[in-house]
Amino acid sequence: MAVITQEPQQYNGPLTACPPKTARSARVIALDGTTVAALRSHKDGQRNKRTRAGKRYRDSGYVLTGLNGDPMAPDRLTRTFNKLIAKHGCRRSGCTTCATAQPPSPWRPRWN
Repeated sequence: MAVITQEPQQYNGPLTACPPKTARSARVIALDGTTVAALRSHKDGQRNKRTRAGKRYRDSGYVLTGLNGDPMAPDRLTRTFNKLIAKHGCRRSGCTTCATAQPPSPWRPRWN
């Protein structure tokens, strides 16, 4: 499970951790085993980057970061995501469908 309690926002300067914009944005998300494995592998990769970068690396605690460990700006993340979709021939509608799919019935009360 992932628990969403804050989000990075940027207004005329550095990124700031802020509460989600709406009450519905603060939520618990069920993650499948493949996603959990990918996140753990990504975390191992970040650990390796931190070791190689030494004191230059800042451990921000975010999943998606720049090379120095700082959180990735939301607009940069969107641009990177769009490039990956175009490169691999994915359709955004498939991504949206997955992101907005209703969870199995035992989870539904937590998502509403």
